[in-house]
Amino acid sequence: MDTLLTLGLNLVSLSLTIISTVVFIQNSYSQKMSRYFTACQILIINWIVCHIFDIFTTNLSVKIILSNIGYFSVCTIGTVFLIFALHYTKATTVKSKIFKSAVFLPSTILFLLKITDPIFHLFFKSYQSNEVIGGNGFYITVAYNYLLLIISVCLMVGKNIKSFKENFPQILLISLSAIIPITFNLISLLDVFSIRYDFTPVSFSITSLLIFLAVYKYEFITIPPLTVKY
Repeated sequence: MDTLLTLGLNLVSLSLTIISTVVFIQNSYSQKMSRYFTACQILIINWIVCHIFDIFTTNLSVKIILSNIGYFSVCTIGTVFLIFALHYTKATTVKSKIFKSAVFLPSTILFLLKITDPIFHLFFKSYQSNEVIGGNGFYITVAYNYLLLIISVCLMVGKNIKSFKENFPQILLISLSAIIPITFNLISLLDVFSIRYDFTPVSFSITSLLIFLAVYKYEFITIPPLTVKY
């Protein structure tokens, strides 16, 4: 039952993310902010696809390869989302190559820890075909990503807080975009419902859709209302 539920939710999330990404690319302005948002969507798609294949794989070597490909998204999505948020708020720091290199450095180190885990065992305590136990590298990655996500959301909300009444729907959507994945991840980490699979990729696809709708309200992309409705 868990497998079918996980597969169904991942397929729905994958479909919605692909559709919104295609619509976004076709109708967005050609600018850095749109490219970084599209990059976030592509990272989520990669994460979900790897997760779907992992459901049906029992071979440990294949699982490790899929995990490495999927964790490229896990290790970098927080940083890419932060740069998107900085472009959204028109922050001057985002123009600095030194700043971009600095924020990508921890993601790079964490990904190196992941792909070298079979040698040094710094990311997982245990990685078996039927059981995965997070280690220091895993929890640092989770904490780092959510720290960047919360900072990004605070920046976007802060930009619109002066017009709170007018922008409340957008502020609500942006706030939920952070609350939803954090909630899903805590449920997964704490094993609240004793579910075998991780629903965090699904929650991040919901996050991207909420941000997509919220940003549309500010005429960031030139999508007609009728298109968004569909």
